[in-house]
Amino acid sequence: MSWGYNSKVVTWRSFGSTASIQGHARGLLADVNNYRRTRQAEGQKLIFVAHDIGGILVQAALGESLMGTDNLYRYVAGIIFLGTPHRGSRKVEHAAIIVRILSGLGIGTRSPMLKQLKPNSDALLHISMQFRKLLRRAPIQICSAFETRRTSSSGLVRS
Repeated sequence: MSWGYNSKVVTWRSFGSTASIQGHARGLLADVNNYRRTRQAEGQKLIFVAHDIGGILVQAALGESLMGTDNLYRYVAGIIFLGTPHRGSRKVEHAAIIVRILSGLGIGTRSPMLKQLKPNSDALLHISMQFRKLLRRAPIQICSAFETRRTSSSGLVRS
């Protein structure tokens, strides 16, 4: 299964995402459960592969599962995080500047996720704490991959 969501946190027009991290996480959880139910695959193990903010949404969705909305977390064998900004992203600070400029001009929209993705935000702290609780209950294998070198604007890594 491949799952997508409106990840735009800043837009020039008014059709950017208005959902919070938790809103997207609940959507992910509902869609995965529905997919498994319609394919009679409810007992099968899952491996999530998540990129960037998607990794935070997986953590939040599994935290929702742990809090009693369902038991999906019990069927997760592993998660592969690809470039997930677990502690937030400084890019959000740049986006906040753009939002202030656009708001001053009376255009653009802002997603609640913009505030939630700031480095060390309360939302990310809560998600992290829930995820740690989850890992104490469920034997989930974790693999995280992230960049260790800056890339130039051309996309080439220089040694």
